[in-house]
Amino acid sequence: MIWKGKKLLIGIGNSARQYTNTRHSIGLEFIKFATSKKLPSSLIPLSSNEFMNLSGKFVQKSICSHQIKDPSSEVIIVCDDLEQQVGCWKFKETGSANGHNGLKSIFQILGTQKIPRLLIGISRPATKDPAAISEYVLSRMPLDEKKKISEEVFVKIVTFLNEK
Repeated sequence: MIWKGKKLLIGIGNSARQYTNTRHSIGLEFIKFATSKKLPSSLIPLSSNEFMNLSGKFVQKSICSHQIKDPSSEVIIVCDDLEQQVGCWKFKETGSANGHNGLKSIFQILGTQKIPRLLIGISRPATKDPAAISEYVLSRMPLDEKKKISEEVFVKIVTFLNEK
């Protein structure tokens, strides 16, 4: 797929200071990284200033302010993914939120799941307990994970974006 025209590249996460460097805010960390690199001029990097569960509000405002007509071809969401191991990532054009509340918020407000996204692996903890999972995603990443993500995954994603 070759991307044509402008695209909003929107990182989602919890923007409050206490959530900096947490697993759930990896989308925001990617946008910080990407803005210091060479990206195609058609990509407009944005960082959500909403809490994760309210990401749809920011995405909707961004779509309106940038006069986006078709979010399914003009928006790319960047967020964490529990289902992938640290060090892995994937690009997905459509599909369910898979339990991700930020994506659920976006899909609910936009009325579609057909929103492209870059999913960055943060690994799933061994537990199925929702409270423990919430604590895990809101915890800070160990330095080795953070380094692996920023030095390997983020670089690969920037390369991917530049090749489209």
